[in-house]
Amino acid sequence: ASPTFSPDGSLIAYQIADRVQIDNVRTGKVLLHIEAPAKGNSRLFSPDSSRLMISFESREKGKKTIGVYDPWTSQKIIDFADSIDIDGTAFSP
Repeated sequence: ASPTFSPDGSLIAYQIADRVQIDNVRTGKVLLHIEAPAKGNSRLFSPDSSRLMISFESREKGKKTIGVYDPWTSQKIIDFADSIDIDGTAFSP
């Protein structure tokens, strides 16, 4: 998957092996590593760039794991592990 930039251009999220890495674009500093298999992985920043949603295929066939993170503090805000079958994710303004 291609790298994902935050809407304000300050962050970039990308896949490295079995994890997602988030970097500060201005400083190059690594802010966060999140374990996330590359298969079925998607990344989405909130419109204000304050949250990053990551979804990936779960170990349970046909299910997804979804996590929402604060990329600046590394805090996990929400975790839906092995959630029901999900076709897509989105933020609502």
